[in-house]
Amino acid sequence: MRSQRTLKWVLFLVILLVLSSSLLFFNDVPTTKGQETTTGESCILTPQLLGGQGFSVSGLGFSVSGLGFSVSGLGFSVSGLGFSVSGLGIDPAQVAQEIRDNPISNQWLLDLQPDIASGEDFNTTPTAIIILDDFSTPDSHGNEVLAVFNDLASVVDMSNILLVPVNIGDGNTGYRTDNLKEVVSNTIEGPGGLLEQGYKHFVINMSFGIIPCEDPGMMIDDTPIPPFKFDDALAWVNDFAPVTNQAVTPTLDCVAKKSDGSYVAWFGYNNTNDVPYSIPVGTNNRFSPTPQDRQQARVFEPGDWHKTFQVGFNSGTTLVWTLKGPDNVIRTVSANKYSTLCSSVPSTPRNTLKPTLQCVADIGGGVYAARFGYENYNNGSVTLPVGEKNYFSPDPKDRKQTITFLPGSHSDVFRVSFNGSNLTWKLKSPDGAYYSVTASKYSTPCSDEAGVGLSDYLMGQMGIPEDKVDYYIFKLVESVDDEAQLADFRGLLKEYLERSADSNGEFSVIPVASSGNYRPWLGSWPLAPARWPEVVATGATLGNNGPLWQFSHDGNVVAPGAGFPYGNNSFLAGTSFAAPFVSMVGAQWLTYPNACIFDGQYPPLTESALGKDLNATFVPGTTGPYSCLPDRTVAEWRLIESDDPIVARSGWWSAVSTPYASGGKYLYATRAKNTYLTFSFEGEKLEVVYVAGPKLGSFTIVIDDVAVRTVITYSSSTAYNKHEVINYLTPGPHTVKIVPASGTVAIDAFYAAVE
Repeated sequence: MRSQRTLKWVLFLVILLVLSSSLLFFNDVPTTKGQETTTGESCILTPQLLGGQGFSVSGLGFSVSGLGFSVSGLGFSVSGLGFSVSGLGIDPAQVAQEIRDNPISNQWLLDLQPDIASGEDFNTTPTAIIILDDFSTPDSHGNEVLAVFNDLASVVDMSNILLVPVNIGDGNTGYRTDNLKEVVSNTIEGPGGLLEQGYKHFVINMSFGIIPCEDPGMMIDDTPIPPFKFDDALAWVNDFAPVTNQAVTPTLDCVAKKSDGSYVAWFGYNNTNDVPYSIPVGTNNRFSPTPQDRQQARVFEPGDWHKTFQVGFNSGTTLVWTLKGPDNVIRTVSANKYSTLCSSVPSTPRNTLKPTLQCVADIGGGVYAARFGYENYNNGSVTLPVGEKNYFSPDPKDRKQTITFLPGSHSDVFRVSFNGSNLTWKLKSPDGAYYSVTASKYSTPCSDEAGVGLSDYLMGQMGIPEDKVDYYIFKLVESVDDEAQLADFRGLLKEYLERSADSNGEFSVIPVASSGNYRPWLGSWPLAPARWPEVVATGATLGNNGPLWQFSHDGNVVAPGAGFPYGNNSFLAGTSFAAPFVSMVGAQWLTYPNACIFDGQYPPLTESALGKDLNATFVPGTTGPYSCLPDRTVAEWRLIESDDPIVARSGWWSAVSTPYASGGKYLYATRAKNTYLTFSFEGEKLEVVYVAGPKLGSFTIVIDDVAVRTVITYSSSTAYNKHEVINYLTPGPHTVKIVPASGTVAIDAFYAAVE
C-alpha cells in the first residue's frame, strides 16, 4: 500500500534527522576522526551490561535495578553508563523515592481484560512469547524480565500462551546479532520448533540495544581512543569483583634526626584493595617495642600513601611496625637511626580539616549506618588521636573512626552504626577551629552501584577519560548500520510481517522491543531494534498510568516500567520491564484466530501509534493502540476487489481482464448520471486502488454523502496499483461512493474494514 510505504520512508528520514540532531544533547560537540559506521559484526548489549546491575538506595530501605547509579563524594554519575549528570538536576534518591511511591502492578493488565477477552474465539489459538534476552546466569537481565512476565501470567489465562526464554548471551548466539535470524527462525520453524508443537502465533520480546562488536578506534577532540572489542569488555564485566582480600603493606619513607639527638620515623602504607580496610590497634596492627599503640593509622584507605604518620624513637631503638591485612599475611617494616634519612619532612599543618558525612543507610531493625569522610586542606597528613580533638557524641567517643587524615577530599572512609538519633563527629582542625557534622536517620540516603558496566571497562581498562566516555558510547551506538549489519535479522522480521498479512491468521508475529533508558544523554528517539519500523517500540511510564519516565526514550506505545517490585525491598526500573506488558497484551490478542490487522509492513498498530514518538497508551474501555478487534467477523481489514459482491454498481461498469490488475481484472466506467460504486465499511481508514493512464480522467470519493477528494487518474503512461488513502475518518460505520467525475475511470480494488 502506497501510504504505508510513504510513511515508512518518512519514518526513516525522521530517524536520520533525530540521530543527527541528538548531537545537540552534548553542550560542546566533540570533534571526531575515524569511521562513522562499522562494517563488521554487531553485538547485543543488554541494559545490565551497559549500566551495571542497578543501584541501592539503602537510606530508603530498598534498591532499584535497571540504571546503574552510583554515588561518590558530593555528586554522582551513572557509572554503568559513563554519562555525566552534572547540571541535569537528577538526584538518585529522589528518583528511587519516586519509583517506590508509584509501584507498577499487574492490575494494569487486569483492567484491559474486558476489552481483550470479550470475543467468542478468545484464547483458542496457541501463542508463544519468545523472550530474546541474556539468561546466561541466574541474575542476568533476562531473568529479571522473565519475573515481570511471570507476574503478569499470574492474572491471565495462560493455557494457550507459552513463555519461551531464548538465551542470546552464550551458546550459539554469543551476543552476536548475526546469529539472531537463525536462532529465532529455528525456535519457530526448525525441527521440533514451536510450529511443529502446534503454535501458530508469536510475540518476539526484545529488551536490548546494539553496538559494534569491534571498533578500530578514533580521535575525540585530541584524545586518541584505542580499539574496542566487545568480547574483551564482556569478559571483564562478567569477571569483575571489587578487590577486598589483598595485602595491606606497611612502608617506611624515611627517618629524620632531631636537634636533641632523637629520631622521627615517617611511615606510610599500600592498601591494594578497592575499599578502605580497618585494622584496630592490637595483634594485627602493632608496634614493638611497646607501646603497641603509637598513633599509627587504623583505617587504611585504598592506594599507596606516604608519610601518613610519624613516630619518635631514640638512637638505640629499632621500631618494628606489624600489619596483618585481609589476605591474612603478616608484614613488617622497621626503622632505626641507620634507615634512609629524609631529604625533607612535611611542614607543620596549619590549614583546615573538616569532617564530612556522605549519607546514612537504613540497614533494618532500627539500625542505621553513617558513612563519614573528611576534607584535609593541608599538603601533608594530619594525625588526630581519639580524645578532645577527635570524638563522637553521644558516647562512646571512640567509634573506630580514622585518626590519620590524608591530604585532599576523602569519602566513605569509615562507617558507624547507630540508632538513627543525632550522632555528631567533631574534629579540632590544625587551624584551631572545631568542625563537626551530624548524622541521623533523616540524613541523605546512601546510593550504591551494584555491579559494573561498559563505561567502567572503557575508563578502567581502555583508559578513556571520564569526560569522553558518554560521547564515545554515543558514537558506538550511532555507528551501527541497521540496513547492512542487521539486514538478516531485520529481514526476518519483515518476512514474518508479510506472512502475517497473507496467511489469514494461520501465522502471525508481533515484534516488541524496549525503547531505551538513556533519554537525558542520547535523546528521545528509541534505540535499535526498537527504532525499526517493523517493531513495536515500548517506552516506560512511572507507575501503572503515570507520565513517561524521565529516563525513557519515546516509543510507539508506553506501558508500566518504573518500577516493578522485585525481591526484598527492590524495584526494577526501565523500558525493559515495560516491554513484557506490551508483549503480553499482544499475545492475548493473538490467542484469537484472526483478531489483529496486519498490513505486511508494520506491526498491527492503529494510526495513532504508528509513529515512534507517539507514546500511545492502553486505556480501558477503548480500542488500540493494537489494531485488533475482539470479533473480526464484524469488521475485517482486507482487500476488496472491485467486482466483490459487497461492492454495489450503479450505471454501466465494464470488467477488463489483465494480469497486472489486482485479482486479474478491474472495472471501468465513463462519467454519466447515477454511475457509481458503493459499499459500507467501518473504521478510520479507506484505500482505493485504481489504474492511471493517458486516456483516463478523474473520480470523486464520497464518504457519508460528503465529497472528500477528487483523484486525477491521467498519466502519460499506464500505471497499475495506484493507491489513494483516506485516513482521517472518525471510528464507526461509513458508506463510500466512487463517482466518475470526468472522462473514463478504472477502479481496481479497495482496502477497508468490512463485514
